[in-house]
Amino acid sequence: MPKRSNYFRPPEEDGEIVAILEKNMGNGILQVKVPGGTMMCHVRKKFTKERNAFKVGTWLLVGLRSFETMKKNCDLLEIYSDAEVARLLTMDGPWRIFEQKEDIDFIDKVDVEKTDVVLDMDINIDDI
Repeated sequence: MPKRSNYFRPPEEDGEIVAILEKNMGNGILQVKVPGGTMMCHVRKKFTKERNAFKVGTWLLVGLRSFETMKKNCDLLEIYSDAEVARLLTMDGPWRIFEQKEDIDFIDKVDVEKTDVVLDMDINIDDI
């Protein structure tokens, strides 16, 4: 297998699609967003060393399970780096729907009322 830094694997075969990590469910299960919905992605032991790579918003290459009639599970094939994501976006494919950076599904929702209270609070340095 070639070195990881020189290796780029776009989706080439039927059943390979690009997905974005929505939630790490634990125990080797990820909830991923694919064009058209969400799926449960199963992580093989090959990727267990890369625990830091499983952050919300990470782009992944997943393989659909051809033996399932209801397509709700997939398998992790590749974790894309930021450079590889940029390279993917130069290519034409169904993953272009993920191009928007401000997708509301991936932005952490901030409680506006709590934020306003903190911002409106006057702090006097003499009281500290």
